[in-house]
Amino acid sequence: MGQRNAAETLVLIVGCFLDKRTWSQADLARTANVRVDTIRKHLLELQEVIPLTRDEDHPNVYWSLPKDWLPGGLSFSQNELHALLRMLMRAPKTKDRERLVNKVAEALRLPRTILDSKAIASVDRSPESEHCLITLEQAALHQRALRFQYFSVSRGVLEFRNVSVQRVFAGPPIRFIATCHKDDKLKWFRGDRVTIPTFADDAAFRHHDGDKLQKFVDTSVKGYRGEEAITESVFFVKHPEAQWVKANLIAPMTFDEMREGIRVRAKTAAVQRIARFVVSLGDVAQAETPELQVHVRRLAEGALRVTELPRAKPLRAT
Repeated sequence: MGQRNAAETLVLIVGCFLDKRTWSQADLARTANVRVDTIRKHLLELQEVIPLTRDEDHPNVYWSLPKDWLPGGLSFSQNELHALLRMLMRAPKTKDRERLVNKVAEALRLPRTILDSKAIASVDRSPESEHCLITLEQAALHQRALRFQYFSVSRGVLEFRNVSVQRVFAGPPIRFIATCHKDDKLKWFRGDRVTIPTFADDAAFRHHDGDKLQKFVDTSVKGYRGEEAITESVFFVKHPEAQWVKANLIAPMTFDEMREGIRVRAKTAAVQRIARFVVSLGDVAQAETPELQVHVRRLAEGALRVTELPRAKPLRAT
């Protein structure tokens, strides 16, 4: 038998399994040009680092490696690669997205014209926005506290925040829920108002109860939740406009079918956001609960004040 060191034999064995996923112990020994006891020793060593399985069918012993295992990678069928490419083409345009699209397309031997096609539209995401999203995702997944500067629209100030990111919504726009270390409360944040996000390794990550987090999400409206108590808002939309409204309701709105239209309900701590939706429907929607009526009236009257046109001056006779 030829002389070969142990490392070379191990590499040869792994190569054999990548070529054919199941081998009898005797056949593998002959292919590797080593004794059966030597191949058995190497296979037991490899079993500690790769998912080799051993089966006996006397007098033979068989060793197998899962079909989807690759050293440092994953195996995809052609159908899976096509599905992956479709999802990548829908994703926002970033350098990572373009690199992965090119890699998958190359594996599928697709022409460049497909990648350059505008048939599938996707939004652009700036490098700053992508960096922010990646940092937020890492903070949430690895449970690391985060520090950043945040512009508060309500107060009109830019201030530093320490937070524990609980859940990230990629958007667009990027939104996330985090526990604010200042008052230990769950709050919504927008990614486009975050600058200089860095990991705050000197601050401990603050966990939040999963049920309370989900309730916070369920009683929010489009990334907003006020400090008020959770109340039910109800409004009615008549036909035929009700058909369009049913298809464009926002969470957590639900509806009941009525003969004349639909009655929409939402339990939330963001009544003002529900009121904005109602006002946008004009005279086809009618607020039915008192708190919602107050907000609708305030928004509608405010819109009328700022949009009222000045009266035209009378023309002078010449």
